[in-house]
Amino acid sequence: YQHDGHDTLFHLYRIQGIAMALEDGQFPVRIQTSQLNGYGYPVSIMYGDLFLYLPALMVVFGLSTVLAYKFFILAVNIATISITYTLTKKVTKSNLLAVVAATLWGLSPYRLEDVYLRGAVGEYLALLFIPLIAYGIYSMIVLPTQNTRNGWIYLSVGMTGVVISHIISILLIALALLPIVILSLFTRGFIEKVLFLARSIILTILLSAFFIIPFLDFYQTANLQVQNLPTDYQHAVMYDYTIEPFQLFTLFQPMSGVSTKISSGIVGEMPYSIGWSLTTGLIIWLIYHITLRTMPNRVEIGCALSSAILMFLMAPTYFNFWKHKFGYILDIIVSKLISIQYPWRLVGPVSFLFLILTLYGIFKIRVSASIPYAQA
Repeated sequence: YQHDGHDTLFHLYRIQGIAMALEDGQFPVRIQTSQLNGYGYPVSIMYGDLFLYLPALMVVFGLSTVLAYKFFILAVNIATISITYTLTKKVTKSNLLAVVAATLWGLSPYRLEDVYLRGAVGEYLALLFIPLIAYGIYSMIVLPTQNTRNGWIYLSVGMTGVVISHIISILLIALALLPIVILSLFTRGFIEKVLFLARSIILTILLSAFFIIPFLDFYQTANLQVQNLPTDYQHAVMYDYTIEPFQLFTLFQPMSGVSTKISSGIVGEMPYSIGWSLTTGLIIWLIYHITLRTMPNRVEIGCALSSAILMFLMAPTYFNFWKHKFGYILDIIVSKLISIQYPWRLVGPVSFLFLILTLYGIFKIRVSASIPYAQA
């Protein structure tokens, strides 16, 4: 059964459009004639579709578009769980923590919502690559060793995957990682870490140039409606789609509904919950540090600080962040941030930050209890 997601039909047309273009001999696919009554539209320039070639080829070989999309979702779910398990085990050397991480991330409510309720292909593909990016940042923080010397490549592959899947998610993930990166730079190895990031960024640009160059060219030269929207209107939309902080911690909501404006209340809204598992994990982490009166390390502080900042950006505070005029430089920053369209998209990165804190909590409890990781 395929849920009739918010954006599912659009992405089914994308898959069908790629398949039709391939059958017509077009490669790489740029114009998809499945849109605009056969006249076509350059969807493939604005939306990275490299990974959609998999279901499109299935369609070429005879599967229906819907069945091919079901296989695609299955492949994405398997890849998400496998990557998370593999990289967590690589860092922690623990089967238990790897299983916990893969389970909590694979079944995190917002990721499942992206897959099944929203049908947001680009966004749930971007969530698949977050563990790769996190491992790359971890490699930078601990400094390259025998086990992490290729960490910058993991970071590049992860960022490339996000760019060619859902370019807006680069901004979402950057907001989540910025406090962690900044705090880590104030430790030993500043030059090495800067060079690490520089190599990753350069490789990312090279790997994703096939998408970025046509995208920027078309975005700058085409008369796109999104470029003509008044700035004040975009600010108002961002504020209208903020969410109440308690919505992140609601439990057992049905996987249904849509995003509504703040003036409409929360009745009938889709869930924005972090989920009871990740919330419990955060509580475990807090109890550990409060009970033993220990100080979190820089990564933990960065994750907690980043989570707080992102939750603030999602909330309709009395400060009216999205409506307030700050001044020239800050207004430029805010004008870039409004490209994320909906502040609640930050729930995805926040969920992963909660996952990291959950793993730290379990890890430290096991160390305190002197349980050998080999027994895990």
